[in-house]
Amino acid sequence: MTTKLKQKVLILISILFLYGCGTGPWFMSKKIYKTYKEDIYALPTDSLKTNGYYIQVNELQPNVNFRDVIIFYKNGYTTHFRLSQSELKNNIESEITQNKNTTYKTLDWWKIYHDSIVIEHFADSNKEMFTSNHFQRGKILNDTLIELKYDDSSFLPIKFKFVKTDSLPQIKNKGRYLKKNWYLENINKNRH
Repeated sequence: MTTKLKQKVLILISILFLYGCGTGPWFMSKKIYKTYKEDIYALPTDSLKTNGYYIQVNELQPNVNFRDVIIFYKNGYTTHFRLSQSELKNNIESEITQNKNTTYKTLDWWKIYHDSIVIEHFADSNKEMFTSNHFQRGKILNDTLIELKYDDSSFLPIKFKFVKTDSLPQIKNKGRYLKKNWYLENINKNRH
C-alpha cells in the first residue's frame, strides 16, 4: 500500500469514526436558511393566533399514536410537541397548559403571505455532518383552522385547530444559529 493510499484510508476511517460518535453537526449550512431574514407577515394581518396552541385534528394514520401540537410566537418563532394519543389530555396539561418548567428547544421560523403559511424547520442532528432545513407549507383556513404539509410528504395536509389558553410553557430557544454572525446580521428586525 502506498503512503498516499494509507493516508486516504486513515482519513476515511477517521471521518467514519467521528460520524458514528454522534459528534455532529460540524458545519452549519447558512446559505439554505431564508425565513428568518423575511418579514413575519408579507401583508399586515393578524390571522395566526399566538395566545394558545394548534392541535392536530385529522384522523391518525395507521401505526401513528401521537398528535402534533404547534405553538406560534408573535416574533415569528414556533415550536412543536408530539403528544401521545393515549394520554393526550394529560400530556397537554403536563407539556403545554400546566408546564411550569422552562423547556429548552430549538425554535423554528414561520411567515405568512396572504392566507398561506410557511414553517421553516431548523434540523440539527448529532448524526449528521451538516445542519439542514425542511419546510411545512399550508393555508390558514379560517380564524381557528390551519392545514400544513411537509414538502416531501406523500400524505394529505394535516389540519390543526386553535385552542386558546391562558398558560403556555416557558420555552427557551437553544438553537445553535443564535450565536452565529450570519444569523444575527441578517435576522429580520421584527423577529428580535
